[in-house]
Amino acid sequence: MACTERARPDPSPIRRGTVAAVRGSVVDVRFEDHLPEIASILRKGPGSDVVIEVMTQMDPCPVDRLPDPEGVEWRTIHRAPPPLAARSTKSEAFETGIKAIDVLVPLERGGKAGLFGGAGVGKKVLLIEMIHNMLGHRHGVSIS
Repeated sequence: MACTERARPDPSPIRRGTVAAVRGSVVDVRFEDHLPEIASILRKGPGSDVVIEVMTQMDPCPVDRLPDPEGVEWRTIHRAPPPLAARSTKSEAFETGIKAIDVLVPLERGGKAGLFGGAGVGKKVLLIEMIHNMLGHRHGVSIS
């Protein structure tokens, strides 16, 4: 299915894209050469009666500016969850790196925990510290 784009302020040249996916009110459109500007209008359908506004762009280059990783299986976030039989049933402790939490209130890996407190008491600082500690152990990167 083809989709055309025309910028709002002026009648710029028409570019053609392809509708890749439709999920509710979200429409993924692929353009080969040039991405349309944010807030521009895409038109589709007989007589261009379907109007789509560009809200965001998916930039093709990776965040780290390195080449695309090889041997990676790309999956959509909208896929079905794995079956129960394929999930791990063993219980492991999640080491936060904060001794007071690890000893007094141990967390389960993959589980959920609530963090309650008033405004300005350090909830976010505690979460950032936990992320920092985990990244130090796993040599990972966090983008927030």
